[in-house]
Amino acid sequence: MKRALVVLGAIFAIIGIFLFIFSTLPIPDSTEWFNQSFTVPENGHYYVRGDFYSSTIFLKISFDITQGGALDFIVTDETEYMKYNSSLSYNYYEAPSALNVTRLDRSWMPPTYKTIYFVWDNTGSYEAKSISALFQLEYSHAILPPIITVLGVLLLFGGLSTISLGYRFPSPDSSRKTIVVGYVFATLGGLIGIFMGVSLWANRENMENKFHGKVITAIGIVAIVMYILLYIIAIQLW
Repeated sequence: MKRALVVLGAIFAIIGIFLFIFSTLPIPDSTEWFNQSFTVPENGHYYVRGDFYSSTIFLKISFDITQGGALDFIVTDETEYMKYNSSLSYNYYEAPSALNVTRLDRSWMPPTYKTIYFVWDNTGSYEAKSISALFQLEYSHAILPPIITVLGVLLLFGGLSTISLGYRFPSPDSSRKTIVVGYVFATLGGLIGIFMGVSLWANRENMENKFHGKVITAIGIVAIVMYILLYIIAIQLW
């Protein structure tokens, strides 16, 4: 039975590691945000605006002037655009803005919670410009849903707990029920599991209690850290 528990625990742990790694592996993806051909009037400008709420996305900006000469591409926020539109002095983001260009292809991380204006400025030119533009949102997401990642972590620590039980199965003289329950709570990442592990660890009269207490405490601490990391990863990927 002991050997069977060790083998079973090893299988659970390996499956758990596989699920955790595979489900948190970031996969790059993109979504079309703006795709349009338009004309910038002579001595005028054309703009598109948008709001961005994630600090983990990039905006890939691509455009070509298909007819006419170069112009200025200016990226600014709403306040500065109002100044620009009123012919006042204004500021703009140096990246990804570009002056006197006929084409552009670059990625940029837009600031969050701001209305951003993308302006094609043809001021001073008496020739209209035809432009083909494509803006794409670039981001990463997980392959599998979060529940699979949680399942992987549970299998990992459940497997380690099973291996420990198989390596040194509690005898009737030990606190067998407390040990098993302690492993369960430690696997779930609860402070109760750590408390039970420390209590068993402090038992100097029974070496089995002491051994399992150390393991339960270690698993509980590592599990809590893993669940915190999992929460951080979830914010980034899901």
